[in-house]
Amino acid sequence: MVDPVRCLGSSACVTACPEDALGIVGGKAVLVNAAACIGHGACYTACPVDAIKLVFGTEKRGIDIPAVTPEFESNVPGIFIAGELGGMGLIRKAAEQGRRAIDSLRKRKRGTQEYDVVIVGCGPAGLSAGLSAIEHKLRYKLIEQEASLGGAVFHYPRNKLDVPGQESAKVVYRLIDPNQYDGQAVLVVGGGDSALEAAIALAERPGTDVTLSYRSAAFARVKQKNRLALDAAQRTGRIRVELESTVQEIGPAAVKLLTQRGPVALRNEAVIVCVGGQLPTPLPQSIGIAFDTKYGTQ
Repeated sequence: MVDPVRCLGSSACVTACPEDALGIVGGKAVLVNAAACIGHGACYTACPVDAIKLVFGTEKRGIDIPAVTPEFESNVPGIFIAGELGGMGLIRKAAEQGRRAIDSLRKRKRGTQEYDVVIVGCGPAGLSAGLSAIEHKLRYKLIEQEASLGGAVFHYPRNKLDVPGQESAKVVYRLIDPNQYDGQAVLVVGGGDSALEAAIALAERPGTDVTLSYRSAAFARVKQKNRLALDAAQRTGRIRVELESTVQEIGPAAVKLLTQRGPVALRNEAVIVCVGGQLPTPLPQSIGIAFDTKYGTQ
């Protein structure tokens, strides 16, 4: 949120934002594309007059945030929530939340259990909490479901397609090296910048047959340079774009799309899904943790 009284219209926030979410309107900074904002706080840091504050959601787009105390304890006694699950994707803030949660917990009377604290997740908040536990000589256990450390920094929680074949080894959730797909038929799923950039990079590889599938009728939240590059690749036949389409099935040698023209089967050797992420809120909700829907509030 931008305070129009404080804002000087310096454009520092607009320049700092890599998502093109901000613009200058009438000499003041304005959130012109709320859907593109991912809350990393580059604008907040760049503002020279503290005219920007970070909030959860907008007036129309709410975000479910767990109800926690200032010490980050949930309504279920003994369960603290910090970091990505608590709505804080900013690394510095997440790490601070993990530290503060442990600082609060250490002041309590220790029990006779094997551990004073079990930390679930080894992202910025979890790592910070673990280091704080070591500093305060707490008996702790830090667990992580992935094979490497970093949590959401390296493994953003992925919203899956929920279709037959999605567990196939040829389905991945990020493009690491376009070269490995040379000569293959690749389906990219998604309509954001990451999807467009993946499709464009793949289309530049020799012999690669690239299809981009997006469920909506237009790409409404992408950078202009990506839109222009996609248009150019589409005109030259290097990328096939299927708007208003959804994946129905992923087979060993083909994928099935449901399009406006009806079902379409495409030869396929790889699927790259770039459809954003989904936090595991059902799990904490199932054990009684309360969530509030925030509409542009801190």
